[in-house]
Amino acid sequence: NHSSICIHKCGDWTQKLMKTITTPTHKPAFVVGPFLSPFSSPAMDSEHLVAVASGIGVTPAISLIKQYSSTSRRLNLIWICRDAGLVEHFLQNVDFGSDGYTLIYYTGRDRELILQDDLPPNVLIFKGRPNLERTICGIITGIATGEGLPEELHNKVLTQTPADMRSKLLLEKALSIYTMDQLYAYTVKASAYHSEGIEPTADTVNYQGVLSTMRHLLGDDYELVTDKITNNFEKVNISGDCQMDFNDFEFFFNLMLEGSNTQESTSM
Repeated sequence: NHSSICIHKCGDWTQKLMKTITTPTHKPAFVVGPFLSPFSSPAMDSEHLVAVASGIGVTPAISLIKQYSSTSRRLNLIWICRDAGLVEHFLQNVDFGSDGYTLIYYTGRDRELILQDDLPPNVLIFKGRPNLERTICGIITGIATGEGLPEELHNKVLTQTPADMRSKLLLEKALSIYTMDQLYAYTVKASAYHSEGIEPTADTVNYQGVLSTMRHLLGDDYELVTDKITNNFEKVNISGDCQMDFNDFEFFFNLMLEGSNTQESTSM
């Protein structure tokens, strides 16, 4: 029961905005519009639709999916996007429906996508650019013949990312948003908060502060990799005083970014 606005970082103003707002926040705003959607055409009167969008241009198509979800009309979406954060945001917050195909082609090179383990069976993700002619013809043929309709697909898990790999991807995502200095500064504050009356050493972090940072960055996956966090902390904290300086913290973070074949095999 709310409206949302998606802003793509592409110019001076939007870059400054993204740099200023690095964490979720609520701000008042004045909105001018809306303006005519590129999907406003006579073709929209058809019973079956195929929408092709790229990047932030997917927002009108998502509005149409919501609009047609309770009707007999079917909208299939082909979305090409190189922004990992944008793809992840929409996968977590948008209901793409069940009576149309949603084909997402991720073309980004900065990092891998962090996917949910319960994607709907009609939402398919590919890496690379699509062959639009073949893809659109395949959708049309499937709907025209009634073979392989989206709503008839078996409800199965299409992705199963091991916890260790998910934590690695989440930390890589954090480094694309924050600098190591910012993460360390946050952990210093968290360490001071969790000191429980003990005066912390200036500009150092403790075990509880590190746990707080990891919990913030990993979310629900934190509980699945607590053993790895503890083991890596102990590897770095050779003195056993449960304190780390910046260099130790950076070393710890790099250990967290390394894969763990043992843990990965048990998480499958």
